[in-house]
Amino acid sequence: MGSVYRILAKRGHDVTVLTTDALDMSLFWSRSGRRIAEPEARHEGVRILRFPLKSLPLAQYTFPATRLITSQVAKVFPNSALVNRLTKHTPNVPAMDHWLSTTAAQFDVVMATTITLEGIFKRAEFFARERGIPFVAYPLSHLGAAGNPGEDPISRFYTMPHQQQMIIQADGMIANNPAEIEFYLMRSKDESRIVLSPPALDFDSLSGGDGSRWRAEHGVSADTTLVVAISALTKHKGTLQTLAAMRQLWQSGSKAKLVLAGSTMADFEQALTQIPQHELNNLILRGRISDQERNDLLAAADIFCMPSRVESFGMAFAEAMFYETPVIG
Repeated sequence: MGSVYRILAKRGHDVTVLTTDALDMSLFWSRSGRRIAEPEARHEGVRILRFPLKSLPLAQYTFPATRLITSQVAKVFPNSALVNRLTKHTPNVPAMDHWLSTTAAQFDVVMATTITLEGIFKRAEFFARERGIPFVAYPLSHLGAAGNPGEDPISRFYTMPHQQQMIIQADGMIANNPAEIEFYLMRSKDESRIVLSPPALDFDSLSGGDGSRWRAEHGVSADTTLVVAISALTKHKGTLQTLAAMRQLWQSGSKAKLVLAGSTMADFEQALTQIPQHELNNLILRGRISDQERNDLLAAADIFCMPSRVESFGMAFAEAMFYETPVIG
């Protein structure tokens, strides 16, 4: 989505992005996640406003429980006041509520993205309806790796009844892939409001990667095979599976290095504790990286490996292909 905002700004539009201050996704269900200290920024012409995330007590339990309760209530009363109240806590961002209710800023269209954060989706929808502004949904639905959408544990979090209702009621919908269109046309026959628009590579920000520079900075020789993944580090993104495969290679004598860049999730951190140090010496963890390091790392990679089950499109694959890197997805 970032490239869309930048392109609109380059064309002379005023673009404002409202988001939370979460640096780590884990902050939504744990108070130990990292935050971004800067409340307001401007990036390539886009104004970014970040609002503090307020976790519920015992968020690791109450956040998923609230989402589950909301889903069950919405099966019977999808547009009820109770559903609206519950979604305010998934996530809870009171400062964003205050800004939306008091701002004098004028907008021509309101877009909400990432349906799993339905609380923010609902805020955007309510703001648009109150101001009489067109509301566009960009859900980024992950419809699962097998079977029917909504029937497996992964896609269930993207197809809850109240989430579907918000998307069906939107004035427009941007779909990432034909499967997303098919899913929502089965629930709403109005094809005219759906636009298929897969994400586009931003060549300006993606160009200029120097693989030799990355290898030199991190002490990796030119003849060392480099396997790379850039994503949230968790089993659903395929990180644990990639790590298990690399361990087999290391145990057979391979000197290949695995580079993982992205926010770490609890399941990945737990997996690391089970790996002996001599194997961990072949693992390079980079955390969240800049665009420039991303480009250098993709240029340095021999293989990009991310067997993820939760991609609505998979921009990381396309970015790796831009550098002519073989991709395992």
